[in-house]
Amino acid sequence: MEVLSNIFFEEPDGEIYYDILNSQGKEWLIGSKDIRTAFEIYQPTAIKGKILKSFFPCVYRLPFIYSMLHIKRQRLRLEPELEGILKRTFGNDVSISCFGGTPCVHQKAVIQIYKDSKILGYCKVTNSLEVGCLFDKECEDLNYLHKRGVDSIPKVLFRCDLNGLKLFCQSSVKDRNGQTVDRITEKHWLFLENVYKKTATVMKFEETDYYALLKSVRKKCGSFEKSNLEIIRRACELISEKYNNTIVEFGFYHGDFTPWNTVLENGKIKVFDFEYAKRTYPPYLDAVHYLLQKNFFVDGLSDVNQIYSSYKESSIWKKFGNKRTLEMMIMYLLEIINLYLSRTSEESLDEQNRQKIRIGILEKTVTEYANLSR
Repeated sequence: MEVLSNIFFEEPDGEIYYDILNSQGKEWLIGSKDIRTAFEIYQPTAIKGKILKSFFPCVYRLPFIYSMLHIKRQRLRLEPELEGILKRTFGNDVSISCFGGTPCVHQKAVIQIYKDSKILGYCKVTNSLEVGCLFDKECEDLNYLHKRGVDSIPKVLFRCDLNGLKLFCQSSVKDRNGQTVDRITEKHWLFLENVYKKTATVMKFEETDYYALLKSVRKKCGSFEKSNLEIIRRACELISEKYNNTIVEFGFYHGDFTPWNTVLENGKIKVFDFEYAKRTYPPYLDAVHYLLQKNFFVDGLSDVNQIYSSYKESSIWKKFGNKRTLEMMIMYLLEIINLYLSRTSEESLDEQNRQKIRIGILEKTVTEYANLSR
C-alpha cells in the first residue's frame, strides 16, 4: 500500500513484522514483540479473521505456518524521523504494529505504539492533504469534547507534518483487557446520552451541521439514477418540511460509532476514531450507524428486508417508538449515503452494493414515515 511504503522500508537487521493482507485489500504489519498486544491493531469482523487473531500468537514461531496462512515474515524499519518522533513521545523502549488503512480516497495508516501488554497510543499517517485536514478537525473535536467534560476518549498528543506526510497522534483508551461488543448495550447508551447532554446546543436549524449535510446531499444526488434520485429528494423534503425555520437542540455526532471503534473496559464504553464527527447533528444517529454497520460487516446481511426487520427489533425502536425511529433512520441514511459518495473509490463494488442497500432501506423508511405522517 502506498502509505505503508512511505513509512516502512526493508532492512536485513530491521524488526520482524508479520504482513497480513485480506481479500478486501486491507493490510496489517504485526510486530513480533509481545505479539498478543501487537495483534490489538487487528480488528477483524469475519470469523476467519477472529480465528487468526486468536490462533496465530500461539503458533507464530513455526515457519510452515506463514505459507499456510498466506502471511509474510519481513524485516522492516520505520522511517527514521518518524521513529524518532514516536520515541520522543513514548520513550525508546516501545514497539509498533500498523494497519495500512481501508482502501479508499481517504486512506491513512494507523500505527499502534505499545510496550509489554499496554497500548500507549495511536499515530495516524497519510500523504493526502484532504486527510490531513480531517486530522486537524479531529484534533479540534477531541479538544472540544474534553473541554465539555466528556471522558473515555483519547487525548491529542501531537499533530505535525513530516517530509510530505501528515501525522496525528493520540493517546490510547484501550488495552488487551478490553472487549469488543457487537451489540448496543446499556453502556453504549450511557455514553451517547452523556455526550449529548454535554454538547447539546440550541440553535436555528439552518445554522446546524445537519442543514449543511442536506445541502450537500442535494448537490451530489444528481449522480444517482432517476428512481434513486426521487427517493433521495423525497427524504430531504420530509426532513426539511419538519425542521426548516425551527429552533432545534442538536449535539455531537461521532460519525463512526461501531463495534471496532468502541471497547468495553472496566465497566465503561471507551470510544475512539472521531475522524467523521460533527458538532450539531440530531441526537443518537450514532446508534443507527452502529446497528447498520454491524448488519453489514459483522452479520454479513445484504438483504434490505432483513436489515429493516433488524432495525425494527432493535433497542433503538423500543427506546424511541415508531415515528421518531423512522425519522432517525432517514436522517442517518442521508448522512451515510453522502459520506460514501465522497470517500469511496468508484471501483469498490462492495461499497456500491451497500449504497444500493441503503437506498432500498431509505425507500422503505420514507414510505412508512410518510404514511404515519398523514
